[in-house]
Amino acid sequence: MTKASFKSTIKRFEERLSSSEELFNSVYAVASGDEPAKEGCLSRSQSSRVVSLAFLQMVTAWEDFLECVFLRYMLGAESPSGYKPRLLQTKPRNLDAAFELPCEGKEKDHISWSNSRKIRERAKLYFEKGKPFQVIQGDHFKDMITIKNRTIAS
Repeated sequence: MTKASFKSTIKRFEERLSSSEELFNSVYAVASGDEPAKEGCLSRSQSSRVVSLAFLQMVTAWEDFLECVFLRYMLGAESPSGYKPRLLQTKPRNLDAAFELPCEGKEKDHISWSNSRKIRERAKLYFEKGKPFQVIQGDHFKDMITIKNRTIAS
């Protein structure tokens, strides 16, 4: 794994966030009631759903980004700044093998990238002192997931 592959992960994450932000900005004024819906355009209710979709895309982009970073660090990749965590286990042979490893251990289900405690616990299995994932805290994740789940339900 090279720095270029890590950079492409970051670029893809930034593009997804930007796309979601553009979607949000294009309909928020109507969804919030600040502007009336124009004839032939989305209604206020439809605009609200699009805003929810934009948020959902941002949460999903963040979860995908965490997974990509975690797996690439498992493969020995360096961040663009040159950071490289110390591996505690043998480096997987490829990305597919790395993807399967988080499924092993105490839990047989795939790791949740929205549960900060599980991410920190898993990181301690693969990286010295769980770095850099030990800094991920739960309150923001819990709030994001609550909003995401509410969005899906509505």
